[in-house]
Amino acid sequence: MSKNNNIKPNSLKKTLSSFINNASISGAVWRTSEITALSRVALKRPVLDLGCGNGSFAKLIFTEKLDYGLDISESELNKARSVNWIKKNTSPHTRIMVIGDSLFYLRSDLLPSARPSKGIPYSWNPMPQIIEEIETSPPQFWVIDRNLLKRLSGEYRRKDIVSFIEGDLSNCYTINKKFINWEIWSRTCKSIK
Repeated sequence: MSKNNNIKPNSLKKTLSSFINNASISGAVWRTSEITALSRVALKRPVLDLGCGNGSFAKLIFTEKLDYGLDISESELNKARSVNWIKKNTSPHTRIMVIGDSLFYLRSDLLPSARPSKGIPYSWNPMPQIIEEIETSPPQFWVIDRNLLKRLSGEYRRKDIVSFIEGDLSNCYTINKKFINWEIWSRTCKSIK
């Protein structure tokens, strides 16, 4: 816990700008009034965030980490645990591939999302170029949301993506940390190229 007894909000302009750039239009509209109200208050410690999800919303609004989070969504809590593991065990220069929610980037501060292959969109096209990029500069870690892999294979009909990922994991990676639906795999073999 910080020595400071208050948690101050970020500026309204900064918070709204960040949220609108990372949220859906409906999400931005829905939560704008909440952001506006919370940007006007400083919270006295300790702070409990009820319905915290993976913590990304509070992270946008406040300048410091809140003290506690409580949520009924095990999936969101496991995402937060995965992000925390990444933050503690990697550097900003670590190459990481994420198969999961794009808010993972926002929450972790370590995963630049400017490059399309840092997070795997369901379209993941053109496939040969992305495979070449991964093979040329393999990630040190894969962060996998097993639910998204199931959706890629099923409703998105992208078994080619799932097959490539599973093959890469079985050839050169071992599972490092496992939460209910989230896994962190670390590279164990040397690059061929």
